[in-house]
Amino acid sequence: MPSLEELVHRVLDGAPATPASAADRAVFAERAADVPAFVVDELLTLYALHDGLTDETGLGFHPCADPVIFEWWASGELWLSQRHLYTVRWTAEHGYSRGDAVDVLFSPDDAFASLTDLLAAALE
Repeated sequence: MPSLEELVHRVLDGAPATPASAADRAVFAERAADVPAFVVDELLTLYALHDGLTDETGLGFHPCADPVIFEWWASGELWLSQRHLYTVRWTAEHGYSRGDAVDVLFSPDDAFASLTDLLAAALE
């Protein structure tokens, strides 16, 4: 399995990486105080590599200081990405998932245990 860093570079396809600032990552960490630590760690690793990761197909991660990420947190969902008709979320029940505005996941094959697994599948 490729590392998160390798997957981010593949998504960027030669474009320069733009990490989130330390201040923005601190804002994210503060807002994520009630989110499981392993999820916060994975997302902070992503944001330290690149903020607002986007590809041409179905990924469009919100920048880490964007409060929209936590808009659905009262329902136990992080709203991580929106691009075209695809929504990426994290929930305790499904982990990282690809779906749309209505469905948390399109099918059981769209649930992933880690951010690395999600990105690898998105690049297939």
